[in-house]
Amino acid sequence: MMKCLAIALSVRKSAIPAKMNRLLEKDSIHRAKNPQDLRGFRLTVTKNGEKVYET
Repeated sequence: MMKCLAIALSVRKSAIPAKMNRLLEKDSIHRAKNPQDLRGFRLTVTKNGEKVYET
């Protein structure tokens, strides 16, 4: 999954965690455990993230 994100964003895989943490700090995304796979997590865009995307 990290590889897919890195390709889509045109960044290195090593940059993804820092970018995710910044979005979490800005309340643009929400992270929750994935109920189907407890090793991973699920990211969703928050209302704040939608507002930022629209502008």
